[in-house]
Formats: sequence, C-alpha cells, structure tokens
Amino acid sequence: MKKKWGSECVGDVGVSVPWFLADDLQGAIRVTEEVLASTPGFGFGHSTLVRAYHYLGEKDKAIAAAAEEHRIFNDPEAAMALESTYAESGYVAAWLSNAQVFEEAYRTDGLLLLVLAVGNSYEFAGEAEKAIDWFELGYQIAGPNVPYLGAKVKTPVIQSNLRFIKLLRDMKLDYWADKYSQGGE
Repeated sequence: MKKKWGSECVGDVGVSVPWFLADDLQGAIRVTEEVLASTPGFGFGHSTLVRAYHYLGEKDKAIAAAAEEHRIFNDPEAAMALESTYAESGYVAAWLSNAQVFEEAYRTDGLLLLVLAVGNSYEFAGEAEKAIDWFELGYQIAGPNVPYLGAKVKTPVIQSNLRFIKLLRDMKLDYWADKYSQGGE
C-alpha cells in the first residue's frame, strides 16, 4: 500500500491548537478522543494525542498513539518498529528510531509535514539541538507557514534555546519568542 503522508495529516491543527494554546492538555486529549471515537479510521488527531500524552509523561499512551498514527497512514511496519523498539530499548530509543523513519520518508517524499515530524520525534527523544535543526529546515522550506510551532513545542530546553527563540522571531511568532525568552513555558 502507498503511504499517505500528505495534506490529510494537517487536521491536528484544528483539533488541538485551542487546547495547546491554553495549555489544557487534558482538554486536547478529551476532544481528540471524542473525534476519533466518533469517526473510526479518521486520520486527524493522533499527533495531538502523542504530544499531549508525551508532555503529561504518559509514555505508553504516547507510543500507542504514534503507532496508531503510523497504521492510519498505511505504515504498519513503522508502527511495529516503534512499538518493538520501545519494548526492547525504551522511550528515547523509540523516538530516535521514529525520527529515522520520518527522515527516510522525507528524503523520499519531500513533504514539509515529515520535516516537522522528524523534529517532533527528536524533541520527544530529548535531542533539542536536532529537533531545532529540523524545525529550522521546516522554516526554510515553508517560510512562516508553520504558525503553531510556538504553541506546540512545550519542551523547556527547546523553548529557552536561543536558536529556537530566533526561529520564532524569524517566523514572526514574537508572542512565543517573547514568552520563552522571559522564561515562560
């Protein structure tokens, strides 16, 4: 089956942003789970769950949501690799493996979404510099067309990183740059 990592993946923005902006991760989970329960196989929302569960420290649920996202977008091999790496080598190794899957897919398909997915995977693995590298690449490709980056990245070591703050300013996301440069999470 052909993998579907196209524009149909961007719906997480509509589902999650209001709750992420308000730092209401439980609300983001609640609404997203309601949407997914009402529409089985719906492709939107899984990355919302991944992010929210990750930031809440619910590792098993974050991995399960990421694996389900891979399955929804016709990549069961990536789902199984993520789950087995997590079971055998732990959370950080699972996200590093996931980053490699998305890097390979990006090199094949060249989609902006995949650049951000690589950055997110590195963020979840605790690799701040690599995450920022990929977020910067996303900006180079899309310009300011990733407006939720400031709201969705909630890792303090990235938020306070001067490169990330500069990236937010370059993207004209001054609200977030100001907030993070003042130590706000």
